[in-house]
Amino acid sequence: MRKTGLGATLQLWRGFLAVILLGLNLYTLALLDFSPTMGSQDWRSVALFLGPRLATNDAVLVQPGMFSATLAFYLGRHPLPPGVHLQAITVRPSPTLLGTGRVWLIDAPAHSIVGQYGLTSWLTTSELGYRIDPSVSMLTSSFFPANRIRVQLFTK
Repeated sequence: MRKTGLGATLQLWRGFLAVILLGLNLYTLALLDFSPTMGSQDWRSVALFLGPRLATNDAVLVQPGMFSATLAFYLGRHPLPPGVHLQAITVRPSPTLLGTGRVWLIDAPAHSIVGQYGLTSWLTTSELGYRIDPSVSMLTSSFFPANRIRVQLFTK
């Protein structure tokens, strides 16, 4: 027997909402899987920003360190000045690793390691004496905050 009245209307609306929700879920999954900017970090932009700005004896700290291989891959497409040191950092490095030049910090601000062992406050302590150069910095854009990458230059 077929439903009539209010029961039929509710059943129709339930079916309609189920189709809409399924469609939205499939659309979201398609964006994450097929959009190069929605679900991934933009290391190519970081390398394009950083490569031309690197100078002799610069130290490049990448935190968390697991991202250093990806950055090295994209930086390898640009000629680098002599003495540039790319270092994978999980916790705080020895100050001797910084050298005497400028320090570039590339990090993922939303990552738990950066939250726990962030290097920005450590580099700017009176012991080390670095200052952030606000004119040279970038933050990649991403739909997901966890995929954003920050680039900062520290000078003495």
